[in-house]
Amino acid sequence: MGYILGLDIGVASVGYAIIDEKYNVLISGVRLFREGTAEENAGRRGFRGSRRSIRRSRHRLDRLTDLLSSVLDVSANQSCTNLYEVRVRGLSSKLSPDELLASIIQLAKHRGIFYLSPEDLAVEDGSNQSAADIIRTNENKLKAGVYPCHVQLDKLKTTGIVRGIENKFTHESYRSELIKLLEVQSTFYPQLQTIIDDILRIYDSKREYYEGPGSFKSPTPYGSYQLDESGNVIKINLIDKMRGKCTYFPNELRAPKWSYSACLFNLLNDLNNLTVQGAKITETQKQELINDYVNKGKSVTLPAIAKVCGVKKEDIFGFRIDKSEKPIFTKFEGYNELLKIAKSVNEVDSVEGKVQLVDDIAEILTKEKSIDIRERKLVDDLKLSITLAKEIAKSVGFTTYHSLSFKAINLILADLLKTSKNQIELYIEAGIKPYNHNFSQGHQLRANLSEWIVSPVVKRSINEAIKVFNALRRYLKVKYGNDTEFSDVVVELAREKNSQEKKDLIKKIQKANEEKRYKIMELVQNRKLTSAEFDRINLLLEQDFKCAYSLKPIELSDVFKPGLLEVDHIIPLSISLSDAQSNKVLVYQRENQEKGQRAPFQYFSSGKAKITFERFKEYVNKNLNFSNAKKRNLLYLGNPIEDMKGFIDRNLVDTRYASREIYNLLKSFFDYHQIDTKVKVINGSATHYFRKRAHLSKNREETYAHHAQDAMIIAGFTNTQLIKFFSKIGAFSESLNNKDTIVEVDGNIINSETGEVLERALFDKPENVSSYIQFLKHIEAIEPLYSHKVDRKPNRALYDQQIKSTRSFIEDNKEVTYIITKYSDIYNTGAGNSGAKLKKRILESPEALLMYHHDYKTFEIFQKIVEQYSEESNPFAAYKLDHGPIRKYSKKGNGPIIESVKFRDKQLGAHRINKKQQGQNKSVYLKIKSLRTDVYQDGENYLILNVPYDMVRLVRGRYIIDQDKYYKSKQIQKISDSAKFVTSLYRGDYITYEDKGGEAECIFKCINDEKTHRIEVSYVDRPTDEQKRLSLKNSVKNLTKYNVDVLGNKYKVTDEKLKFDVTI
Repeated sequence: MGYILGLDIGVASVGYAIIDEKYNVLISGVRLFREGTAEENAGRRGFRGSRRSIRRSRHRLDRLTDLLSSVLDVSANQSCTNLYEVRVRGLSSKLSPDELLASIIQLAKHRGIFYLSPEDLAVEDGSNQSAADIIRTNENKLKAGVYPCHVQLDKLKTTGIVRGIENKFTHESYRSELIKLLEVQSTFYPQLQTIIDDILRIYDSKREYYEGPGSFKSPTPYGSYQLDESGNVIKINLIDKMRGKCTYFPNELRAPKWSYSACLFNLLNDLNNLTVQGAKITETQKQELINDYVNKGKSVTLPAIAKVCGVKKEDIFGFRIDKSEKPIFTKFEGYNELLKIAKSVNEVDSVEGKVQLVDDIAEILTKEKSIDIRERKLVDDLKLSITLAKEIAKSVGFTTYHSLSFKAINLILADLLKTSKNQIELYIEAGIKPYNHNFSQGHQLRANLSEWIVSPVVKRSINEAIKVFNALRRYLKVKYGNDTEFSDVVVELAREKNSQEKKDLIKKIQKANEEKRYKIMELVQNRKLTSAEFDRINLLLEQDFKCAYSLKPIELSDVFKPGLLEVDHIIPLSISLSDAQSNKVLVYQRENQEKGQRAPFQYFSSGKAKITFERFKEYVNKNLNFSNAKKRNLLYLGNPIEDMKGFIDRNLVDTRYASREIYNLLKSFFDYHQIDTKVKVINGSATHYFRKRAHLSKNREETYAHHAQDAMIIAGFTNTQLIKFFSKIGAFSESLNNKDTIVEVDGNIINSETGEVLERALFDKPENVSSYIQFLKHIEAIEPLYSHKVDRKPNRALYDQQIKSTRSFIEDNKEVTYIITKYSDIYNTGAGNSGAKLKKRILESPEALLMYHHDYKTFEIFQKIVEQYSEESNPFAAYKLDHGPIRKYSKKGNGPIIESVKFRDKQLGAHRINKKQQGQNKSVYLKIKSLRTDVYQDGENYLILNVPYDMVRLVRGRYIIDQDKYYKSKQIQKISDSAKFVTSLYRGDYITYEDKGGEAECIFKCINDEKTHRIEVSYVDRPTDEQKRLSLKNSVKNLTKYNVDVLGNKYKVTDEKLKFDVTI
């Protein structure tokens, strides 16, 4: 008996099903989890980097302050009103000790740009200049005796603002000003002479980007100084570590992605996947493309390949396509940029066709970010001319690495050129396997996905799919014996869209559909339409009310005349497997009969068509309503029967990167253990036709069950005669070079000359699909198992990173603290602008404005502007047009320009104080992240205690909850010592409780309100956007938690103990 495993892998779910050869479902279910996002890690990395930068800056300023305070005998608490004026004065006159200290500290805070990177050559947001242009302009102002402080003071006097995009100077310019300041002031303060070198050493101190955080005394896995396996401190090359290791050779570093060899490797893979008139591209043709296109800086395109091969574009298949469905081939962006630069300085011969040199240049440019260091290495190491090196050093784009090393690439590069095999076949022939797949441990599938070039969304999905796969193999062996294996594993992988992208796409489609529906209903004057009639009118609109094949006009009323019109599949459904809109046209019935099971080109070439193919082609190309995919189908020039394998490969077999990787992963696993299991990866659109024929529910998103149903659908499809037919013509052949042409399969006679299938389409033969269709009609009645991933990770972000300021006010004889927010950019006139909101605030509740309480004269200025420009939506923008920006009140009328206005927003609730900020008014974190929620029972009431992440400490490699904080929080929450601990709830935990005499089930999401003992939950079996809250204190009885395994089996938790060690 054969057992087929179907896996439907989505961005936040894995649907699974095992069926046998008779369509009996052994098990089906859905594994659910939160989708992975790059933003999670990128955000944390960014904030961590910012914290380090702030910490180092503070440490540098503290050292300088301590040094200067002791020598000048002054405290650091004094402030100066205009430090730019003080700095200018200090270059020629004596400063007070307080002024001198403040000047040096300001220079140490803003030390300028140390080196220019290629990114600094790009245009800045809000400016028409790059950072390099701005610096060059400012540096040109620094003549003899002129320093940054002079330029900044002039700008302050003319514009009232110094900070901004244009306030950029080099570190050397600021350093020159500091040296001059110290020279002048040391004549007044001789004791300065003894510490000038110390001041400059502290001022210059900077950790290079390639050193990372930490030190010999403080090793960290993120820096150059780390601990080895024995606990000894070692120093590593951090750039090489971040660069990553080769997939096949773990001791080799990855090659730069823009190196010539890496690009050639990718291009040859592209070319070897092509089929040209049923044959593979030859070595001579590939070499011609390299010599005449690649080396000359030209792109390899579909027309270029067609020209070299002497065929038409329509004769070529197997290429990748972009989101616009246009063919894409590997571009030599790095080589082309270097060639362009070499031509600009008349040194083209230095670069053209020089593979090793380009690889070496790419190595330097990708590894080094400093333009100066790049230039030096290009001259010293590669012996480039200074002129060429200077220009190449500025190159942008050399930033990433390939997944393979030069060693792995060069191992098979010659064979990629000589043969038509792809990289996977060649590595297998060479006996080399990816090192990150460990199949030797207990027959469990394991994989290190760190080397996969896929998004975090896909990585998390694949990791969960591996867990499901291993659990289902164990299930099969327990149920049917240890020797039992799957006969087939079939995988359908979702497109790599995250939930927000999916929502945006759905909105876009819904909007387009709504516009389409409105237009159609206008045409038919709100006549009630069937689904078929609606689809026909939609096609008619797309075709400009013409028959797609005869171009004769079609009246709207013709749609409702039986037998007159038909919807035709442009490429026959039995060949293309595509029931998509891009493969459908509306035609007169007799035209469809004449066309038969042929592509349009074959029909027009047969002499039976009413018009010529050239006229048809002109109509298609001029029709702006047709998608690129539809145009490609309509103008297809090949023989669909001869290219049946190509159509099936495109429409049935999913060949995207992630799909290929999981196919190789599973296949390698079974090969390693010598298990005869066939692995297939299928595109979901292939089974769409059968979903429609079985009349499965259209409201698929109402529950999670459709993920399990999809798994049953693809598993069942593998059981049909169709899959055997497709396998015979090579769609699933292990040999990618199988060129066999089948002319007779299961009684279907295919005429390769006319392209006709002489018997009924494969899809409609009862012996092929009747059992499958009957199976599909019953899958909605099968209740799947559900398993939600529980998140117990103890080291996530403590809070949302936004820090809010606060102010306290006396109200009704008691102090009330408010969160302070501000109206930013009050002169903006766009929709929802701050100025309009500020106007409303001044008119309705001015007491919420801070200036109302602390600077009433400035408030009066705003009040008068609102009265003067009362008709304007944004009176402040109107005032600025007439009088310039608003200034803070001063006797001379020259107060600082006001860009934003602060107001008190709402009263301060749950928060954490930002202890790093000094001052009378505290700043706070508002959104406190929760690790888990502990539940206690006191009498009949359940009480909850929030356990936030900031209650956890890392102690000797273990994550431990601080018990002092825990019990203090428990006391604040008024949970008595006599209350009994019940359970700890983590996000994703499955719980049940008594509800209206029955048992309700739900998934715990998070704490909602600790004071009222309320939590948020979600449904087990369906998604929802509503906030579902559950009050545990009064309305819940018999709360029970269950541990749920990957396959959805539930195990009741009893006598759970309170744990403070949360390490996983």
